[in-house]
Amino acid sequence: GYKSFLDLTARRPLINDAAVPAARAIFVGSPARLAEASDPGHKARGAALEGLAGIAASEGDFSCAEARFRELLAFHVARNGPNSADAVGVLNNLGAMLYRLGEMERAHEVLQAALARARLNEAEGDLAVAIKVNLGQVLVEIGRAVEAQALQEEVLAARRVQFGQRS
Repeated sequence: GYKSFLDLTARRPLINDAAVPAARAIFVGSPARLAEASDPGHKARGAALEGLAGIAASEGDFSCAEARFRELLAFHVARNGPNSADAVGVLNNLGAMLYRLGEMERAHEVLQAALARARLNEAEGDLAVAIKVNLGQVLVEIGRAVEAQALQEEVLAARRVQFGQRS
């Protein structure tokens, strides 16, 4: 299932410091991967952009990470449409990263867009839950706890349906 970027980076780095050089070599240094990734429609481009965003975030280069996330979003929108799970997942990760950086208004805007797109797909799975959790954290930070609580109730209701009501 989807884990939020925030969840991954808050508890541990997205990529272990020792693994960064190897990851960079995979996503940057491989001529075959680079050729595939330079083709705007090739699926390897999405994997490369996602890998580079993770590396940049792990190294603390958040402006680069944001740029790669935005490129990745454009890639998924072009391939699968703006409301695809891939595009929505990128918005969730971008919003969570902005939250972590303390950019609450931008995080709120991006996560609201992610939730609106997820709702268009009637998605109530792990991705929708991750978005609601991340958006709820932002709402608490900007003083909108009542809205955050409403999202939490939505998550709980969806999970009750998914896993069955427990007494």
